[in-house]
Amino acid sequence: MSRAKAIKDRNPRDYYPTPHYAFNVILPYIESCLPNKHRTILEPACGDRRLVRWLKKAGYKNVIGEDIVTGNDYFNNENFYDMIVTNPPFRFASGFINHATKHSKQVFLLLRVGILESVARHHWWQTRLPDAMLVLSRRPSFTNDGKTDGATYAWFYWGNKLKGIYVI
Repeated sequence: MSRAKAIKDRNPRDYYPTPHYAFNVILPYIESCLPNKHRTILEPACGDRRLVRWLKKAGYKNVIGEDIVTGNDYFNNENFYDMIVTNPPFRFASGFINHATKHSKQVFLLLRVGILESVARHHWWQTRLPDAMLVLSRRPSFTNDGKTDGATYAWFYWGNKLKGIYVI
């Protein structure tokens, strides 16, 4: 697909909900990093609340879901959380990284690996490199039709429980 067509076909809100596969492969890592299921997890770009539902189904008791479309601007939220887990709108990924790493000691963000490639962000990344990357071995479909965009995705992790690169 050409870049012009890809831009034209993009969801105007950059809404691409997390596929269940991408959640299932990260759940064991979430559980190892936050074994106490009574701790607080924030999903700041929750969309249809699927990550919130899946985390609660996994036994987490205190999962908060917020989204800009429901009037909750994450960048105005100054609370601290035990963990933040989200698939942010890609165009705001840098802002989510900045904000999340200031408001939690453990952060999982689902991002395209290509976010690392930008020359413009090279200097910015030098002080924000993730502690771990959990690269999805299967390309996820974000469009409910099974089609993928050809990009490689990973859960980027900032925190002290995981180190290195994992292929999951």
